[in-house]
Amino acid sequence: MSYSIIVPVLNEEDNISIVIEKVKEIFEKVSHEIIVINNKSVDNTKEILNEITDIQIYDFSLYQSRSSAILFGLTKAKNDYIIIVDGDNEINLEYLINITNFPDMKDIYWCNRYIKSQKSSFSMMMNKLISLVVRSL
Repeated sequence: MSYSIIVPVLNEEDNISIVIEKVKEIFEKVSHEIIVINNKSVDNTKEILNEITDIQIYDFSLYQSRSSAILFGLTKAKNDYIIIVDGDNEINLEYLINITNFPDMKDIYWCNRYIKSQKSSFSMMMNKLISLVVRSL
């Protein structure tokens, strides 16, 4: 299994190196690529990214939506499974370890800091909806 990890960022100078370090640590034993889309950050995010090795960096020259950054990342992803991670370090990335340990991958996993239970009906409905959208691309 190989993974493409897409990280859209906007003004994340305080968080991006922590996020990338965690992602690298979690996926160090499996084939992966890290795709970072810098959405016209005006802080030092770009300079920090340029100091990090083993990542692909794409800079938007004009601000675009987060969705546009993710869709762009999807066009660059080359691996079997795609994971989207926000650059703000708000979600505990340790949950990603579980994804790398299950050979029977699902179509899509969705982590949301606002949903209390992974088994909520809302979460299951959103997983199905997002899966349908991704399959139609």
